[in-house]
Amino acid sequence: FVQEGNTLVYTFIFALVVIFLVLAAQYESFRDPLIILIALPTAIFGALIPLNAGLGTINIYTQVGLVTLIGLISKHGILMVDFANKLQEQGLGRREAIEHAAAVRLRPILMTTAAMVVAMVPLLIADGAGAAARFAIGVVIAAGMTIGTLFTLFVTPAVYTYIARDHQKAKREEETALAAAGAAPAHAETAEEADQAAAGMIYPAPPEPYPTEEALSAEAQGIGSAAAAATATQPEPRAKRGPARRRRLDPAAE
Repeated sequence: FVQEGNTLVYTFIFALVVIFLVLAAQYESFRDPLIILIALPTAIFGALIPLNAGLGTINIYTQVGLVTLIGLISKHGILMVDFANKLQEQGLGRREAIEHAAAVRLRPILMTTAAMVVAMVPLLIADGAGAAARFAIGVVIAAGMTIGTLFTLFVTPAVYTYIARDHQKAKREEETALAAAGAAPAHAETAEEADQAAAGMIYPAPPEPYPTEEALSAEAQGIGSAAAAATATQPEPRAKRGPARRRRLDPAAE
């Protein structure tokens, strides 16, 4: 048991570090991965309840189920945090953004949880050889997903409200810095692009507006008049003569 427990600790630490670094690279922030993974302890707590009740033990199969929970519960946080960040960029505050994101993403989160729990039912009711191993994985994932999802819907928005990055403020500061640097457009992402934009190397002037229907109609009438005038000045073509027919002589006349 001690050896299995030590292996579980190392596996958990390695999985958490890898997932945290991947999320940090994706979001370019250390706050968002922390918010996404903040509800993970609640899922582990829910998974350990049936084990403490005597329905299973800590073994290789329950460890696989616990590691699987890390990715499944992280998906719920990713759905809410990613959508809330986009709403902040559109002008909403942190609290309004996460409230709206939680309401919009509620259905996908519940559908994911329901699908996973229903998928574990065959493992829970299996019998025969290997039934104990399948039951151990199924009970850990089903209990962890159910309880972890309930806590995620409340814990993640609360933590996001306090420690999430203010994307709206960061966007305003970036636009102010670009405006102070010169006449660079708001969509210049780097200082090099801003310098190139100021020199006219990128982001050229906007294209000319599309002509209106009146202008197109007048242009079409002008083209038609010019074509008619050109046709009137051309000489009439001469009628094509067919190939000369060979005259057949009468043999008597010859």
